[in-house]
This record gives sequence, C-alpha cells and structure tokens, in this order.
Amino acid sequence: MWKSAFFLIASSASSFAFAADDGAKAVFFTARVSVAADGHATVSDLVGPKGALAQVVVSRLAKIRFVPARRNGMPVAAEAPLHGRIVLTPVGTDDFDVSVRDVTTRPVWEKAQPPNYPPDRIRVGQPGAVEMRVRIDAQGRVSDAVMLSSTDASFEHAVRRVATQWRFAPQLVETTVVVPVVFRDQSKAAAAFKPQFLCLPDETRPNVEGDTGCTDRLEVFGARVRREVTI
Repeated sequence: MWKSAFFLIASSASSFAFAADDGAKAVFFTARVSVAADGHATVSDLVGPKGALAQVVVSRLAKIRFVPARRNGMPVAAEAPLHGRIVLTPVGTDDFDVSVRDVTTRPVWEKAQPPNYPPDRIRVGQPGAVEMRVRIDAQGRVSDAVMLSSTDASFEHAVRRVATQWRFAPQLVETTVVVPVVFRDQSKAAAAFKPQFLCLPDETRPNVEGDTGCTDRLEVFGARVRREVTI
C-alpha cells in the first residue's frame, strides 16, 4: 500500500490514463536495466514517476527476475531499455495500491503501419496470419525483415510491403522482435481463426523471465466483397 495526497501523485508523472471505473490510473514509464551474467539486475534512468512513487516503482522492479543475454550460448552482462505501466488503484481516501504491470524489454511500437488486406483473400473470405521477425537498429528503424511463417503468399506480400515503414523506440543496440499479423474478414471462419505464433525472444538482449518475443499483434480487418453479375 502506498499513501500520499492525491496532488502529489498527480504531479509525479506527465500523463495518466483512466483505466477503469474504480478510479484506477495508469502511469507509463521507461527505464534502463543492466542484467549481469548471473541474472542480477539493476534498474536506472527511470522516466515517468517521480518522488516517492518513483522509489516504490524501483523497489518493485528490483523484485522482477530477468534472463541474461547470451553470446555463443553463454550468459553475458548486457543492458536493454525497459518499459511498462504503473497502475494506481485508490483504497480509501488517500491510500493507493501500486502495481507494476506489462514490464518488458521488447521494443515498443512508435509507428505500427498495418498492411492492406489482400483483395483476392477478401473475395473468398479467407483469414490468414503472418509471423515476421524484424531487426531494429539503434534509431528504432527496421533494417531487415525475415518471414517466419505465413498462411498464404498474398498475406506475406502485404506485410512485406509495409514492414520497412514500421518504427520502434530507439534501442541501445540492434535487436530483433517478432511481429504477429492477423487478417480477419466478416465471415464466421475468420472469427474462429486462432493462429499460434512462436514468439521466441531475442537472446542477444536481457529479457523479463517468462516474457515472449512478440510485439502486440497487428489485427487487419476487411469486409468481404461480393461480385455482382450484370445481365
């Protein structure tokens, strides 16, 4: 439990997101994590919360377990950007329950340009999925894209056309992440379509224990096109 006057909380971050009807608020944060070869982690450069709230967040982050980066199969010390959100749930008049959620070292989206739904797949009411692994440079630009899986060549081509336009937050070093893309139209088959993705994390950077290597998936929706025959 964390106790503070509300005006102190309101001044401790640049923005809040009203997350629920119970008055909970979310503060988004970024930081840098240094993970030793033995898994010991140190968090620094916290941006978002300030003052007493920052101290609470740092103590919570210290309890998170990390998987160290690996080089040639061996664990090594490495750093990575860290981001997540802090949820403040009011308990009583001026008490707040503080929880730290969605903590990850995966690259965060800055520009998620979705692909176009292939017209030929819309006409036949076919859903699909693509799994693309992209390499991200230090500026957050996509420098390379490798197709891991695709249910149809039309979906693959659609994703390839936009992959180089994707942008992520700047990285400390080059890293990779898997981008899952799902295509659905208005048919029942599309609604029941549940693709499985590998989501293997990039071992060249430290990762939160149990985290996947996938970004939030891109969902692409299309309306089925009916062909009209003129007699």
